[in-house]
Amino acid sequence: MFGVSEGGNEHGIVNGIGVVNCLYFNPHIERFWIIDYRIYNPENDEKSKIDHVEEMIFDVLEKKIIPFKTVLMDSWYATQRLMALIDNLGKTYYCPLK
Repeated sequence: MFGVSEGGNEHGIVNGIGVVNCLYFNPHIERFWIIDYRIYNPENDEKSKIDHVEEMIFDVLEKKIIPFKTVLMDSWYATQRLMALIDNLGKTYYCPLK
C-alpha cells in the first residue's frame, strides 16, 4: 500500500500512501465532511484513481448520500473521461486543466 507517485506540489516523485477521497463542503456553514475514501493500490485491486472516483460518484448518486450539483477536483482528475461523466450526469465540474 505504501508507494511512490508524482506529487503535484513537490514537482517530482514522493513517498506516501495513495488515498482518493470524496468530500462534501457546505458553503453556508463553511464545513466539510468526508463522504468516502479509497486506498489507491493498483497492484492488488487493479483500479486506477479515475476508476475509484467514478465509483464514488456513482455511490453518492445511487445511495442518495447527499445531493450535489458541483464537483470540484484537482487537475490530476481533469480527464476527458471524468469530465464527460460528470457532464452527462447533469453536474457542473470545476478543475484546473492539465
